[in-house]
Amino acid sequence: MDGGLDYFLSTFDLSTFDSGLITWKYAGAGSTSETEGLKETTVVFCNFTLVADGKKYELYFAYYLVNEIVDPHNVGIYALGVTPYEEDKYTPSGEPKPFYQWARQFTLKDHVSSGHPGVYVPSG
Repeated sequence: MDGGLDYFLSTFDLSTFDSGLITWKYAGAGSTSETEGLKETTVVFCNFTLVADGKKYELYFAYYLVNEIVDPHNVGIYALGVTPYEEDKYTPSGEPKPFYQWARQFTLKDHVSSGHPGVYVPSG
């Protein structure tokens, strides 16, 4: 997790945050929830376009609002990722590029969370 956070924070010039030269734009969200009796698990998946110091990025996170079924000890941010913004999110063969493959792995189905929790770090 520490290495992932180091990568995430190294993506930005942190002085940009102090200067207020950062903008966020909502780019989409989804959620899913499951219930079992009176218990509930709800996860939200969000995308934002972020501009910091004139550079454009895509930010993604998965956030468990309530998690009484799958893992009651796991509430809050489950996954966090950032990548330089790209208009084309697919490779020439039609496969999603690595960041988008990573983001797509997070689901909740049949009381099971898929996708490994943590911070996105590109391979290589």
